[in-house]
Amino acid sequence: MRYSVSFLSFLLALNLLGAVSTSVGAQGKPKAGPKKNRKTSSRSVLSEEQRKALADEATTEGDLAFDQERYADAVTAYTKAIQYNPTDIFTFINRGKAYVELGEIEKAIADFSEAIRQEPDYGDGYFQRAQAFSKKADREKELADYNEAIRLAPDPVEAIVERGKLYQDLGRNDEALKNFNLAIQVNRKDAQGYDARAFYYYVNDEPRKALVDAEQAVRLDPEEAWYVFHRGAIYADLHEEDKAIADFTKAIQLNPTFTLALMDRANAYSAKGDSAKAISDFTEAIRVDPKFGPAFISRGLSYWRRGEFDPAITDFNEAIRLSPRDGAAYLLRGQAYRSKGDKERAIADFRKVIEIDTGFPAKKAREYLSDLGVQ
Repeated sequence: MRYSVSFLSFLLALNLLGAVSTSVGAQGKPKAGPKKNRKTSSRSVLSEEQRKALADEATTEGDLAFDQERYADAVTAYTKAIQYNPTDIFTFINRGKAYVELGEIEKAIADFSEAIRQEPDYGDGYFQRAQAFSKKADREKELADYNEAIRLAPDPVEAIVERGKLYQDLGRNDEALKNFNLAIQVNRKDAQGYDARAFYYYVNDEPRKALVDAEQAVRLDPEEAWYVFHRGAIYADLHEEDKAIADFTKAIQLNPTFTLALMDRANAYSAKGDSAKAISDFTEAIRVDPKFGPAFISRGLSYWRRGEFDPAITDFNEAIRLSPRDGAAYLLRGQAYRSKGDKERAIADFRKVIEIDTGFPAKKAREYLSDLGVQ
């Protein structure tokens, strides 16, 4: 959550640079330096009230840039704000969040740490630093900061949920579930705990339990696209495609650039045998995120199933360009070449899979080569 939209005033143009240069002469009187250098620092003549006003303007400029996903501009603006008011911890936290978005995690951690140094009892500083540590996969420090955030925050539900997700990532499922249960106990009107527990049950093959929690999360917060999406994923797992499609559609309405919802709705259409609608959704996912390789693979697979081998190969080519060591993309392109009767290229792709992959794609590639009489 950020705190504070206008551009920085041009006020500083009136007073820029320099300081009075003096030296003490033999009589102890200040001796002026060259007249051309006698300028006064804008910073030194600004009152505390003026500095606060300029800091506030820079902060709102940073907030606008952040909201527009111009994270480098946000960093620049927040840095200005800090220069004029270096004791506002919220500006350090906001700049830290912008650094996270830019992938500059060490700088983010430094900003969150400065906020904590200034206000050691402010829980959100620890929470944000824990999130940054998660980007580095520094699990020990991440966990320690979540513990502090939970201890200090007036409403610790989000930190409890994130700690539960961390335990889940670490394979400590019992502790993960305890955290999700605790989040619900702390605030039964907060959807986060129900959504997290629903996802926990979903990945642990308990879809009916997952559905109960997912429905409660949507009931509590029906405008949160992720909660609606998660319920749709559970319906899809239960082979209730129409309900899944309805939820994915609602999630897309709430967030038109929700790539995963587009992908999963396309998969639900495929499960219903509607390849045209599936291809349409995969195409929209590609428009939203042209660098999302799985969308090309999925659309190519849909084309291949329709017997449209050339557009399928084109999509697999793009998936390979985006991720040159993706064994699945080579495997599927090899199958498309094989379906076209281009045995030589099919064999080359299957051999490439074995070269770069050791999992399921490589196993299937060996089977396909054997089918083609190739050792």
